[in-house]
Amino acid sequence: MQAIDIHSHLQFSDFDNDRDSIIAELNSRDWGTFVVGTNTATSRGAVNLASRHDNIWATIGHHPTVLDKVEISTLEAMLLDEIARENIVAIGECGLDYFRSPKDQVYDQQVENFQAQIDLSVKHQLPLVLHGRPAKASMEAYQDMIDILKERVDELPHDPGNAHFFVGDQHIAKQFLEMNFTVSFDGPITFARDYDEVIQYVPVDMIHAETDAPYAAPVPHRGQQNSPLFVDQIVKALIEIRGEVDPESFKNQLVENAKRIFVL
Repeated sequence: MQAIDIHSHLQFSDFDNDRDSIIAELNSRDWGTFVVGTNTATSRGAVNLASRHDNIWATIGHHPTVLDKVEISTLEAMLLDEIARENIVAIGECGLDYFRSPKDQVYDQQVENFQAQIDLSVKHQLPLVLHGRPAKASMEAYQDMIDILKERVDELPHDPGNAHFFVGDQHIAKQFLEMNFTVSFDGPITFARDYDEVIQYVPVDMIHAETDAPYAAPVPHRGQQNSPLFVDQIVKALIEIRGEVDPESFKNQLVENAKRIFVL
């Protein structure tokens, strides 16, 4: 495997017209992608897609902005299905999001759903894919997630998961790293300099590249629909920002990081 995009939504309807060609191109390049669930239906879609392709893996979860109560029994049924379980590498994406709605309107339900998915992670010893998005000029959503996770980290797998689409500061990154969570970066690092310090701070064995396709396409594709095929632009930006002197070694390390955390 030459590259792994650890977070995409290739099962979404956005890709109905080009999904097959994207998968064929991923195969030809020896690249892979994680297809991430955001509710019961998209989790099932992720599992179905992963079950048909060797270079695709699934996560199952309930996004924090989906304020219905998480259907844990339905998600767990996928884990209890022998064929589905072979292709599921993580629980999530799950966490807290105060960007779209104020904390006081969503906190109780988001925490309940988050805790339920942590329970599932503990029970089946699968890593978590974390979604954290604070309100503007705040790190509160991240800090609340960290405080919850600190109470449970001893129950989680040794490599407990990944803080996806990381937009936190160095203090927040340090706390995730101390719990052994990795952090991953996306398209905005190709055109915004806000994340350079954190990218330089994170150890080489604790970092990932991801696309979050179809969202947040990197330069030179900004404004287009994002694709797992654009993960190389994220990798290129990480190499440039970090000043990596051996790009090939760094690329190999990214693949090894994904394999270690998600037990591929």
